[in-house]
Amino acid sequence: MAPLAAFVLGVCLLQLQAQLPATAVLVGGVVLGVAAAAWGARAAQRSVALTAAVVAAFLVGFAYAGLRAQARLAEELPFADEGRDVRVTGVIATLPARLERGVRFEFEVESHDSGVAVPRRILLGWYSAVEPILPGERWTFVVRLRRPHGVHNPAGFDFEAWLLERDLRATGTVRPSPHPARADAMVWSTETAVERARAWLRERLAPHVEGRRYGGVLQALVFGEQNAITDRDWTLFNRTGISHLVSISGLHITMIAALAGGVVAALWRRSPRLLRRAPAQSAAIVISVIAAGLYALLAGWGVPAQRTVLMLATAAGPGSVAVASDSAARSHSPPRRSAFSIPGQ
Repeated sequence: MAPLAAFVLGVCLLQLQAQLPATAVLVGGVVLGVAAAAWGARAAQRSVALTAAVVAAFLVGFAYAGLRAQARLAEELPFADEGRDVRVTGVIATLPARLERGVRFEFEVESHDSGVAVPRRILLGWYSAVEPILPGERWTFVVRLRRPHGVHNPAGFDFEAWLLERDLRATGTVRPSPHPARADAMVWSTETAVERARAWLRERLAPHVEGRRYGGVLQALVFGEQNAITDRDWTLFNRTGISHLVSISGLHITMIAALAGGVVAALWRRSPRLLRRAPAQSAAIVISVIAAGLYALLAGWGVPAQRTVLMLATAAGPGSVAVASDSAARSHSPPRRSAFSIPGQ
């Protein structure tokens, strides 16, 4: 536990730096961390080994965060290419967010005009003559890009940090001329398949919630689409301190997992054939984790969702299934005869 805490502390310390350390410093931290871990592994005293492990974890955590940040920042739009019209071809990577005057979406760039350093993933807004677009489609756009930039007010939303988290190293707008062209209706991958399922769910849900008082909240809770929530509602949620309840969190995912597990356990117990194959408790555990994973995917697979699914999977690991099977077997086995029981009773 102490090395894990030291690793997290090293990551946090890197976040507090005014600028990223040089690559040589970070690589040196990794080397020193590995050397400390190797020295501790040969130490005879437990306290010395633990101290070495803590030091090694701290150095590796600091270097890991720094190297990851350098890799993320290395791919960026040069200053010289800001404001230029560039032809790009790529795939709609995420569910388009509906805006008042158009849509906004993440775009995976596959090819672009030569001579321009376009990042691999960019955030685009399409505000004029918008055609229906879906995740997984391949399009050719002429776009005008700019480097990540946002207004950061104290206690306000940090747009630049959000772009960095999403690995979006440029933003831009789709130019109306020449007209954008759709090249392929679907480019299959795990990400695009999940995002297309989310788009299908939004289209099926929209007729039932549009125009209703809390229709946007329902969309946010079903598949993580928070853009449909009005500013009036966000103000109300912020003032009452319940903003976290309209974001997909551990509470919602755990609730879905518990509901799915309870339904499966209740139905499983009614089938002797299924009970002969596996105990109801084991089936409920497996299905609850699967349901949590599917719900987290449909909700956008954010960091809180990933963390919750990981913890549920850890808690419902092979050990839990084995314990459930053991308990079920004991509950269905005949009682053992006492050594002092009278024969025939």
